[in-house]
Amino acid sequence: MDAGPRNSTTKSSAAIEKQNSEAHEEIDVILLFTNRVESSLPDRARSFLERLPQVVRQLSKLSRSQTSPRCKSGMVLFRAMVQKDPSGQPISPDVWRPHVMEEIDVFDIDCDHNNMDQPVPLAEIGNVFSQRLNEIHATEAKEL
Repeated sequence: MDAGPRNSTTKSSAAIEKQNSEAHEEIDVILLFTNRVESSLPDRARSFLERLPQVVRQLSKLSRSQTSPRCKSGMVLFRAMVQKDPSGQPISPDVWRPHVMEEIDVFDIDCDHNNMDQPVPLAEIGNVFSQRLNEIHATEAKEL
């Protein structure tokens, strides 16, 4: 794999920052809950939850400096089309372009990102994988 760009686009950096901000908000809610039920939490759980914001901040910092390799093949992108944020947009395949050398095939899934692992979306995704594997096997059989 070739070395890719340090950050693919400003747009993807902004998306990462938004996701990190949302994660920090969720952690703050967890910590508020922890403080309310502090006496009933085991020490290890309380200690873990108190260190969690620092871990998320460090992971966020590392992700901004991460260099991704460039894949020499194509890619299948499954996009969640239902956005929690009304102003949000489905991820553009262009975000992946710096990391993929060949074609990016996009399949839009009618759900939000957090529900991609539910039965209906997984059935759609599974059908695509099944078709792709059948195509690969048919191509390999012709080459024999």
